[in-house]
Amino acid sequence: MAVEGTAHCTALQQQLHALGASAGFEDPQWTDPTAPHASTDSEGQRWRGQARQKNNDACIDLFDLLYGAWDEELPEKVRTPWDGKMLEVQKAVRECHGDLAKFTSLVTVGSDIIGLFPILDCFYTFLPIVRGRFELLEELAFEFCRERKKHNIIYTEVRYSPFEFLPQGEDGQIADTSKAADAVKAVCAGLRKGQAEFGVMVQQILCCIAAQPAWSAQTMALAEEFRNEGVVGVDIAAGEMHFEDGALHDAHRDAMAMAQKKGLGITVHAAEAGPGDNVCRAMDVYGATRIGHGYRSVGMQAYDYARSKGVHFELCPTSSVSTQAIELEKADGSLQWKTHPISRFFLDGTSCSINSDDPAVFRSSLTDELVICVKEMCLSLENMQWMTLEALEHAFHLESGVKDTIAEKVKGFYEQTLN
Repeated sequence: MAVEGTAHCTALQQQLHALGASAGFEDPQWTDPTAPHASTDSEGQRWRGQARQKNNDACIDLFDLLYGAWDEELPEKVRTPWDGKMLEVQKAVRECHGDLAKFTSLVTVGSDIIGLFPILDCFYTFLPIVRGRFELLEELAFEFCRERKKHNIIYTEVRYSPFEFLPQGEDGQIADTSKAADAVKAVCAGLRKGQAEFGVMVQQILCCIAAQPAWSAQTMALAEEFRNEGVVGVDIAAGEMHFEDGALHDAHRDAMAMAQKKGLGITVHAAEAGPGDNVCRAMDVYGATRIGHGYRSVGMQAYDYARSKGVHFELCPTSSVSTQAIELEKADGSLQWKTHPISRFFLDGTSCSINSDDPAVFRSSLTDELVICVKEMCLSLENMQWMTLEALEHAFHLESGVKDTIAEKVKGFYEQTLN
């Protein structure tokens, strides 16, 4: 059983993880032993053999489930908000000729796609497929719950930007931003049906997008409006340029201030691609109690400051390497995972959790991430249990009775696994 605090769940991809990642909160998703990074040693096999359990998947976006849902209505080009680049989406999708393998390669991360913003391009190639299609969005939210049940997950926080589900012109502008409420309604409706059908619990985090400050106030307002539908927090995702850019910063700061006033949970992506000091800014300026990633703060005063305040770090092994947040040493062609700062978080007893960020985009499940931790980083199952309980403790607005029940199930699973 596990609880995963993911930092990168920007939009819903198991779109709702195409509107998947990285990684507020996301829990281990136990998958097929033949999946990438599957362990072949006895410890890894034991881990996977015991892993069909109740999990807490806190922050999975919903992109995976949308493969094959596209048609000829795609826009010819899409502008990326961080650099204004035009992506030839229609041409790229049509050149797949209906081949799912080619389409998967187009919208997921392979060895040829490295770096945060090239990876975000995958999202903006995929997003036009679902924009404005609220019935599809509702269906995807329902299917997201089915997938959680399939993986024996009992609690998750899924994050997404409702504005990313709205049709945009080639200039990146949305004609009617009021339709964002319809996107949230669609997700809520699908999740409500899915929770009833499959017996899972799903709460939501709405994401502000770093390069889209005009959406932030409305995002916060939507989070407040839909609290009774399970929206428990807000995030700032898709880059860290807002920490330094005054025009971006002010709008996000004001939105987070309102979120604090309303008592919403706040998690912010920081010190992933940006400097370690961004962790301090996320805490002191935006009021974050959870940090998405935070690797570059390790060894700095910002890290010690966050530890002293009990801030929770949402760590994502695979994405941290793919985005080049961390550049690991190689030996005999293999990544030296033991040098990853994630080990430091555990050794220091810093509150943290392991997450898959965006499983579909990174082609890596939470099970794969945990196997990396156990097999490659040599962390123990006791470490995994501690991480799971830390993620649960830092879940946003989870009732104490529900939290206690989940904690007992987690402890029971690990007691059985360890004995």
